Amino acid sequence: MHDSTGSRPRTPSWPTRANSARLRKRIGSLNPYPVSRGWRIAFTGMSCPAPARRSYWHINWQPVPIPPAVHVTDRNDDDVEGATVRFTVVEPLTGEVFPITVLTDVYGIAEVDYWKLGTPNPNVLEAWGYGIADQREGFNGPLPIFDPFMTIDVGPPSDQVPVELMTGTITFTATACDPTAVVVDLDGSIGPGEYADSWPFTANLSGGSSANATLYWTNDCENLYLAVRVERDEADKINTLRFDFDHDGDGVAESGDDVWFYDGVADLFEDRYLTERCASRKQSDCGELDPEPFRQGDGEFSNDGTYSVYELSHPLKTPGSAYDIQVDFGEPLQLFLTLSLGKGAQGNTQWPGFREYWSIMVVTP
Repeated sequence: MHDSTGSRPRTPSWPTRANSARLRKRIGSLNPYPVSRGWRIAFTGMSCPAPARRSYWHINWQPVPIPPAVHVTDRNDDDVEGATVRFTVVEPLTGEVFPITVLTDVYGIAEVDYWKLGTPNPNVLEAWGYGIADQREGFNGPLPIFDPFMTIDVGPPSDQVPVELMTGTITFTATACDPTAVVVDLDGSIGPGEYADSWPFTANLSGGSSANATLYWTNDCENLYLAVRVERDEADKINTLRFDFDHDGDGVAESGDDVWFYDGVADLFEDRYLTERCASRKQSDCGELDPEPFRQGDGEFSNDGTYSVYELSHPLKTPGSAYDIQVDFGEPLQLFLTLSLGKGAQGNTQWPGFREYWSIMVVTP
């Protein structure tokens, strides 16, 4: 493990009676990070931060891909080796962590082998400790806080309890996602129970006519799914659907806002973004393709003689990308759609309106 400069962290120094008022345990947090589906561990204030790694959304009953870890330092911000950290699953009862005690390594890091999530949510894990080198397994909770310079007479030196240096507990919270709760078959049709939410609107057609249409949306552990169904007895010659997203929810189109574009005739999905030039203009088809590493998403179209159906999907989060949606469970997402279809001249529908955003909610499956 290296620090942000690429060099090895300095050699840890042991706290002594003269220089160790209290151990300060830096708080680590589990942040939902559906990359290609997942979670990432972040250490706050560490001299040797965890590397950015791809992981997967936690699946119920399986271990989290990157185990939780904590960093222990003394009051001089030096790493503490050999301190015992205890991990306890607070809730739910079906959760499991192993081992329950971990000694910090030379860099002051204590990491569990695995943390299995259970139900119901939330999943909460606590980390705590008494101080340095208290390795006995019998303690199952924090002791009262003592003056670090007082002597505790509890028997022979071999059985004495180390001075209590704890300043609190460290809590990790995670969400278990059931991968079987939502199943969407991206096939250009709306199957029973596929989409959790929908809303009707009117689609404009070439020649001044209109048709009934419906917007559908749902999400699973990994992806957001959007679909539009329009009453059409046959497929149109011009046949495109576009979604514009407001990445920060402020109701203003800005450079970097995510755009999904799908051409049903060419069967082409494009992952785009608004440029600064596009954000300042009122062109409905403006935008550039995402840089190559971040182009994701898929789409399907079909017409069954009654409906034209568009289905689009895209990851909920794309790590490292400034051009894609980055949304967690329980968060809203703002969007508007542009639908173009017709026989010759395209009919253009922008709903709820051009840069008037509709709010949907990303939920925990």
